[in-house]
Amino acid sequence: PASGIALAFVLRYGYRICLGVLLGSFLVNIGNAFDEKAVIHSIVMALLIGVGASLQAFCGAYLTKRYTKSLELIGFKDIGKFLLFGGLISSLISPSIGIMTLFVNQLIGVNSVVSSWATWWIGDALGIILVTPLTFLWIGEPREVWKSRRYYLIIPLLINLAIIITILNFGYKTQERELKNSFEKKVHDFRIALEYRIKEFYVTLDSLYGFYASSVFVDRNEFHEYTSNILPNMQHIKSIAWSPRVPRKERERFVESVRAEGLDSYFIKQVSPEGKITKEAEREEYFPLLYIEPFYENRQALGVDNGSEMMRDGALELALETGKYGASAPVTLIQDRGTNKKSIIWVKTVYKKHNPQIAQEGGNDHLEGFITLTTRVEDVIQKAYLNSSPMEDVYFKIFDQTTNTEQIVFSHNQEKEFSEKFHEEFTLDIAGRQWRFFFAPTIGFFEALQNWTLWFIITGAFFLATLLNVLLLIVTGQNIEVKRTVDARTKELEWEIKNHKETTVVLASRGSELDDARIAALNIMEDALEAQTKAEEAEKRARQASSVKSEFTSMVSHELRTPLTVIKESVAIVFDGTAGPISDDQKEFLNTAKRNVDRLARLINDVLDYQKLEAQQMEFRMTEEDINEVVRESGESFVTSLKNKGIGLDMKLAPDLPKLTLDKDKITQVIVNLINNAMKFTEEGRIVLMTERLGNNAIKVSVKDSGIGIKEEDLDKLFKHFSQIS
Repeated sequence: PASGIALAFVLRYGYRICLGVLLGSFLVNIGNAFDEKAVIHSIVMALLIGVGASLQAFCGAYLTKRYTKSLELIGFKDIGKFLLFGGLISSLISPSIGIMTLFVNQLIGVNSVVSSWATWWIGDALGIILVTPLTFLWIGEPREVWKSRRYYLIIPLLINLAIIITILNFGYKTQERELKNSFEKKVHDFRIALEYRIKEFYVTLDSLYGFYASSVFVDRNEFHEYTSNILPNMQHIKSIAWSPRVPRKERERFVESVRAEGLDSYFIKQVSPEGKITKEAEREEYFPLLYIEPFYENRQALGVDNGSEMMRDGALELALETGKYGASAPVTLIQDRGTNKKSIIWVKTVYKKHNPQIAQEGGNDHLEGFITLTTRVEDVIQKAYLNSSPMEDVYFKIFDQTTNTEQIVFSHNQEKEFSEKFHEEFTLDIAGRQWRFFFAPTIGFFEALQNWTLWFIITGAFFLATLLNVLLLIVTGQNIEVKRTVDARTKELEWEIKNHKETTVVLASRGSELDDARIAALNIMEDALEAQTKAEEAEKRARQASSVKSEFTSMVSHELRTPLTVIKESVAIVFDGTAGPISDDQKEFLNTAKRNVDRLARLINDVLDYQKLEAQQMEFRMTEEDINEVVRESGESFVTSLKNKGIGLDMKLAPDLPKLTLDKDKITQVIVNLINNAMKFTEEGRIVLMTERLGNNAIKVSVKDSGIGIKEEDLDKLFKHFSQIS
C-alpha cells in the first residue's frame, strides 16, 4: 500500500512530496532493521532504500503525467497508460535499489536476488494498481469526478484488496509451513543418525568388555588383533585404549614390566591444561594408558594417567557409580595439541570376575581398569551428516550443560546469518552427560527451498487485482462519459428549444423559395434509391449463380473421381499381369493410359482445390520440411518422362537452408505444375530446378527451361481464369 499512497500524493500535491516519501521510508526501515552494533551501516541502508522509494514515486508521477491526458483516468487509454507507466514500469525502481542494497550488505544470497526482487516488484505494483485509485477517491482532482466514483469503487477495491491479502497470506503461511516441516525433518533425521552413532560406541565398548570378560589376560598383541577388526569399519573412532588400575605400591614394578616389552621411554605422566607433559604426582592409584590402537598415530599418549583427567570431569566417577558407561567433557588430546579439535573419551569399566556389583560391595579394589574410545566431535557429527538430510544450510550449536557452566561442544555454520523465525532444540544423554542441541535455518535454507507454488499464487493474485481494477475504472469512467454526453445534449436541446420560435419565423418566410428545389431533390433521391435497389438485386443474383456454379463443379468433380479411380485400378491390374500376360506394346499403351488417368486426376484435384480456395475452406497441413528435399522429390518424379523426351534435368540446390514450416503436398503440387509446364513447352535442352537464399530472410524456388518462353504481351494473362498462353 505504501507505494500506492506515495504515488497518489505526489500526483496530487507535486514533486515536493518525494522528500516526505524519503523520510517516511527511512524511518520505517531504520525502525525495522536498526543494529546497535552497526549504526552507520543501518542508517546508510535505510537511506538507500528510502531514496529508491522516493525516486520511484517521482518517476511514476512524471511518467503518468507525461503520457496520460488527464488524471481523471476515464478513458481506456489513460487507464492503460497509468497501469503501464505508473504501475508496472515505475515500480521497477524501488526493488532494484533495495535488493541491490541488501545483496551488497550480504543480507540476501545470490540465489534469492531474483525471487526477492520479483516479490518486491509485484508488491509495489499491486500497491500502485489498487491503492492509488483508492487514495484518489478522497484527494484526486477533479473532486467531482473522483467523488462520484466512491460508491462504485471503494467497496469492490477494498474487497479486492482483502482477497489479495488473504490469498498472499495463505500462500506465505503455506510456504512457511512447508519450510518448517522440511527444517524439522532435517533436524529429526540428524538426531536419529546421531543417536545411532552413539549406540555404536556403546556396542563397541560392550564388545571390548566381552573380549576382556572371556580372557584371563589380554596382552598387547591380542589387543592389537582384536581392535584391528573394529577400527577399519568405524573410522570416526580415533583410538581404542586400555588403562589398567595400578595401585601406588605397584607403580614401579608396572613401569618396569612395560619397559621390558621394548617401550624403554614409558613412564606414567600427566598433561596440564596448557598441554605440557609432566611426571604424574604421587597418588593412591593410577590408570595409565597401557595399550592404544592405532599405535603409531597415538603413541605419544602412552603412559598418560587418564584417571586424573577423567576424575576431574566426572567421567570415570560416573562409570564407577553405574558400572556402565561414562563420557568426558570435550578435551584436546595430546596428539591434537595446537588445534581447536575437541574430542570425547568414552569409558567402560572392567571389574574382577566382570561383575559391576562388586564395585558397590568392595570399592575400587575390585576394579581391573577401563576401556576407552576416543572420538573427535567433528568426525562424529560429520558421520551423522552422511546418514541424514544435508545440513549445509542449517546453523547449530551443541552445548554440554552437565555442570553449572554451559560449555560449547561444537558449532556449525557459525559464520552464516541465521533466522530464529523457527528453531529446534533437544537434549541428549551422552553416557551420563547432558548435551543440548540448538538448530536454526540459515538464509541459504530459504533460498534452497523456494516454492514455485507461491509464485503462481502471487502471479495469479497480481493479474486478478489488475483485471478487476481496470474493469472498475473503465466502467465508472464510461458512466462519467455517458453522464457528460447526456448533460451536453441536454444543454443543446435547451438551447434549441429556446431559439425555436425565431427559427420557425425565418423558415416560414423562406419556405416558398425552397419548394421547387425540394421537389427536384426528392426526384433525384428516388432515382438513386431505385438504382441502388437494382444493383443489390443484381449482386444477389450473381452470388446465387456463383454458388450454383460452385456446387455443380464440386459435385461433378467428385462424381468423376469415382469412375476414374476404378479405371486407374483396372489399368494397374492389367499392367502388372494379374489379369494375364501382356506384350510390351500393350504395356506401353497401358502406361500411356495410366499417365493420362493420373493427369486427369490431378486436373480434378486442381478444380476441387480452386473451389476450396474460392470458398475460403482450403485446409493446410503444416509441417517442418527441408525445401531442398521437396524440390528434389518433385524433380525425380519427372526423370523418366524427361528422359523419354530427350530433355535433361539439373538441380542447383543451395546448401545449409533452414527447415521451413509448409504444406508439403501443396508446395509439391506447385513445383510439379511448373515442371510439367516447362516440359510441355521445351522440345530440347534442359530444365533447371534451383533454390537460393535471399537477403530478406526468404528462400526462392525457381524452375528454368530452354523452351519457347512467354511473350511479354501475354504476361497479363498468366493468372486469369480460363485463359491459355499459346
